[in-house]
Amino acid sequence: MCVVVFKSGAKHLQLLSGVNPMAYWFGNFFFDLTIFLIIDVSSLITVAVIYPAVYMSEGRWVVTLTTVLLYSLTILPYIYCVQWIFKSPSNGVSFIIVINITLGKHTDMLSCRS
Repeated sequence: MCVVVFKSGAKHLQLLSGVNPMAYWFGNFFFDLTIFLIIDVSSLITVAVIYPAVYMSEGRWVVTLTTVLLYSLTILPYIYCVQWIFKSPSNGVSFIIVINITLGKHTDMLSCRS
């Protein structure tokens, strides 16, 4: 999403219309964080249904929840930094999806399965 907004010139349009840069960045960050939290909640529900004994028992749910939330908080600034590299939004979004899958919580959760 960040790459599409960057390449479309939405930030430039917002700044030209007088939006404070801090308000623009915080608004984007909280919107993106909300999208990530929706995905996090759906991922946690899926994990709780499929592997309840592995990730949700004996206080492990706290570790699982903390890992998922901290991942979302750390990947967003990375995405903001990487968006400048790409010439087209489709390449940028594809790269970010691959990075999220490779570095992300899903592969970590699956590799820790006992």
